[in-house]
Amino acid sequence: MDDFRIAIDEWTGAGNGSPEEIATRGLLCIEAGGICLSRNENSWSRSVSDRVHVSMYPAALWLVANWWRLCFEAPRWSDVEGYDWRASHELPAAGGGYLWPRLRFTPDGESVLLEGRPSRQGSKEPVRYLEQARVPVTLRDFERACESFVATVIARLREQGIRATPLESTWGEVCAERGDSTAARERRFEAMLHCDPDQAPVDAIAALEKLAGESGLDASVEIAGALCSDGLLDALEGLRSAGENGTSLRARWDRADRNEALAACGAVVADRRLPPWLRGRGAARALRAAWGIAHRPITSDQFEVRLGLERGTLGAAALPHQPPVVLAIEKGSELRLLLRACHPRRRRFEVARLLGDLVASGRDDVWHPVTELHTARQQFQRAFAAEFLCPVAGLEQLLGSDCSEDAIAAAADHFDVTELTVEHQVANNLRRRRE
Repeated sequence: MDDFRIAIDEWTGAGNGSPEEIATRGLLCIEAGGICLSRNENSWSRSVSDRVHVSMYPAALWLVANWWRLCFEAPRWSDVEGYDWRASHELPAAGGGYLWPRLRFTPDGESVLLEGRPSRQGSKEPVRYLEQARVPVTLRDFERACESFVATVIARLREQGIRATPLESTWGEVCAERGDSTAARERRFEAMLHCDPDQAPVDAIAALEKLAGESGLDASVEIAGALCSDGLLDALEGLRSAGENGTSLRARWDRADRNEALAACGAVVADRRLPPWLRGRGAARALRAAWGIAHRPITSDQFEVRLGLERGTLGAAALPHQPPVVLAIEKGSELRLLLRACHPRRRRFEVARLLGDLVASGRDDVWHPVTELHTARQQFQRAFAAEFLCPVAGLEQLLGSDCSEDAIAAAADHFDVTELTVEHQVANNLRRRRE
């Protein structure tokens, strides 16, 4: 993770526009991870600079208006190209007639990924941005940088005798909400529902508040993002019903076995210096070592015995009613599993993701959701499941330097995983390490 800085290098106060715009016009520089994300080529001055001449007021107002979504709205894979999501997460949406750096902010609950993109080839715009980069910063560093920038803009307005602006009043509301745990929780729910403040249905927020008391706050936030607001109440009742009425699968994970797993993975899970996918991979390796599996395939029989599942569960036909999310619900010493996958190998992967969430849950969650969100929690699960079922060391021994289609298919059969899982392990681990 790297520090993030939104710097105002110089006030110019020139040009036309509203008093707020003129007073806050200056030279903006945005840096993260030693990379200048505002680096640009100016065709008028025929120069390259780390700074761009804009008014800070539209940028600051956009930041505070979208504060909760920028910090907490983790996307599903289908969201990131939608207009609504981009308007809340891409700096050019600040508007005002300025050519802003092509910068996107994608939160995952722990950090915010900064994605800088260069201007399009052949662009005739007078300012062309040059850097392409992907830099994660911690959520706290992101908040600090934005806080400092907004405070500096408000101070500049006051120095120029401009007070009671929409920026100052909106920022005051955001600060008050951040200091109120109930309000902050509601805003976080709204963001995960892809809604602006006070735009989410009241009954949906009330249902999520109730769920947080039953399942744990972090789990309810993940479920909110997966279900969104349409049909949320019915979906939640369906999940509760499935967990209670026997349409779920039952597992009796022995308490001693679970404590052993938690102890084995605890140090890796707690190391927040590592990104979530590295923590997931490390936890899977630690659990394999504790279970004495080394780099060998884990059979469905072994998996079922370890979790106290009925034999044949992982190869059984799909349940008659697919839940909207994959879920494990803790009921005392019993686990109720709601799975979606029909294919045995995908089902094994779902259960492995649930296992990863169980060993990572120092959050006191009772519900353990598996979703398609791009949150840190889901990144951990995916990396854990891939390494637990298809360990990189064993895959490397099996493949050697042969990554052909036939070799990938043979490896998938060997580890009883999908070919996509093998391909991801090769691309994300073997090739990256060799390069």
